[in-house]
Amino acid sequence: MLQTNVLGCCADARRAAADPPHAGSSIINMGSFAAHAYEGGSAYCSAKAGELQITRVLRLELNGTGIRVGTVDPRPRRNGILARRFQRRRRARKETV
Repeated sequence: MLQTNVLGCCADARRAAADPPHAGSSIINMGSFAAHAYEGGSAYCSAKAGELQITRVLRLELNGTGIRVGTVDPRPRRNGILARRFQRRRRARKETV
């Protein structure tokens, strides 16, 4: 997970630096609401938080170059899969109490 989200983001930034994009270009990373943490998601949340920090640092480093850096952070939708996932967690928590 860290390799894909954090190291992949670094590798893409390195490639962009080797062949600088033109002013007016954008670097957009795919974030997640998980960068802000949720119970049971330590590995994924850590990876997405690392990606968010890389995006923030790149934004600072490329400031003044005309290259914009940002992230898209999709939010979860209420659906059956998500409901079942959190329902199992709630049940497991009740059983341990």
